[in-house]
Amino acid sequence: MKEDNKVTKQKPQPRIPLVFRLIRAVFPLMSRWAPDLSGRVALSIFSKPIRFKSSASEIECRDKSWQKVIVVNGLRIMTYQWGRGDRQVLLLHGWAGRATQFHVIIEELVAKGFRVVALDLPAHGLSEGQTTNLLEIGPVICAVEHEFGKFDQVITHSFGGLCALYASSVGLYLKRLVSIAIPANPNLVLDEFLGKINALPITKEAMLKRVEQLFGVSFLDFGGCQMAGKSAEFPMLIVHDEHDRESSFEHARALLLVKPDAELVATKGLGHNRILRDRQVIVGIIEWMSRQEAATVEMA
Repeated sequence: MKEDNKVTKQKPQPRIPLVFRLIRAVFPLMSRWAPDLSGRVALSIFSKPIRFKSSASEIECRDKSWQKVIVVNGLRIMTYQWGRGDRQVLLLHGWAGRATQFHVIIEELVAKGFRVVALDLPAHGLSEGQTTNLLEIGPVICAVEHEFGKFDQVITHSFGGLCALYASSVGLYLKRLVSIAIPANPNLVLDEFLGKINALPITKEAMLKRVEQLFGVSFLDFGGCQMAGKSAEFPMLIVHDEHDRESSFEHARALLLVKPDAELVATKGLGHNRILRDRQVIVGIIEWMSRQEAATVEMA
């Protein structure tokens, strides 16, 4: 295990919107008096990503891409491509994110001769859908691989790491994985989410029950730790900020227990999203990718 430390200042948290303050006020009462209803409502909120506005840099990045819509199980999915290199990288964004959040990474990868492919996940960005989940996303990622070919590297942010791991269980060829800020522990994911909406523990039980009723599977089987432990062996780089407020550093520690051969880059003060735009982090990622490619050539 390798740890690198980088110190920068943490930005103050933004003011909580009124709708979320109302949700936090209502959920303690709902949890007590109607726990099953609280589970259904919580799962509905959990499954519906917010579509945030793209920055000017993201729009510029999108305008430089080759865009193609593919249809998967009736959903129109927006895909993007930058660069024309022989080495191909897939980017998978996080929950409530979009492909162009990787705009700084994309710029660096193209400059290094990579061909970069990304997509807006269902219910995100310019893709169709209002709600989504891993069971829906896995086949979408496999369809992107079928459209563009196998990928030499997969780089993910947050929820995108779970998407890559699940997709590998339903057909994606996962050769190497860079996982930034992955929420790997499913119990902790739920606890962090329920803490944000101010729900009581009984709502967690109701949510888990509701998932099994709807999909016939256990939510807890789809954590990053669980899926990584069952997946085929592949080189993995874990990048996580010690001050991440969205996906705590405990997730990285948990993942290392099941992937002890993975390398860890631990940053300080970059948080959950700014880490995607940090040049030093990006240089480190590309250097790791180059080392992995060189090791593969030597073994051949």
